Amino acid sequence: MSSLNNFLDLEKIIGTEGAFNILMVENEIRKSFFEALRFSTILKLNKYMKKYKILLEKFKNIDIYIFEIDKHDPNQIIVRFMVYQKKYENQIKKIKSYKNHKEIGYMLDYSCHSNLDNKTKVGYGLILNKDKPNIYQHNWIDPNKINILKQTQTQLFNYVCSKDEDRDYKNISIIGKKCMDLIRQLKLPYEITITINYNN
Repeated sequence: MSSLNNFLDLEKIIGTEGAFNILMVENEIRKSFFEALRFSTILKLNKYMKKYKILLEKFKNIDIYIFEIDKHDPNQIIVRFMVYQKKYENQIKKIKSYKNHKEIGYMLDYSCHSNLDNKTKVGYGLILNKDKPNIYQHNWIDPNKINILKQTQTQLFNYVCSKDEDRDYKNISIIGKKCMDLIRQLKLPYEITITINYNN
């Protein structure tokens, strides 16, 4: 099955952001993709993760790693996991908690992936712009369901640094260019926008 068909099929099941990021991992634009989802019961969580693993069987070079399930709130269970290129399996398995910011940031291709301080921060991001207003997004009450939003944009990728540096803009620009190359290859009528936000 082609990458285009994989994207179009995945998008309606796990959302536009997740599906495109899996394409990014598959095409070696990113080492991995992080997801954190909330479920009301462990049964719903298990159902979703089983479905997700079956979807990934279409791909040869990527896998899934669940590193944290947070059950502190009885009405809300959070699962944190990463879809990663198999060649990084040794690095990904070192992640044991969401507190492992440096390891997670490295695997997500953030140019500044250590813990942040309280200084002025700058955020770098990629936005996917679609030709038609149909963004697929998780239903945050039940991620087993998908909402179709009548909008043309969704965030794909973002990270925050403690200060503005050329290397960080260069990093997000390289990722954005690779995404545009992939979009052209798949002949999708989409575009990528780079965003920079400053917060005091």
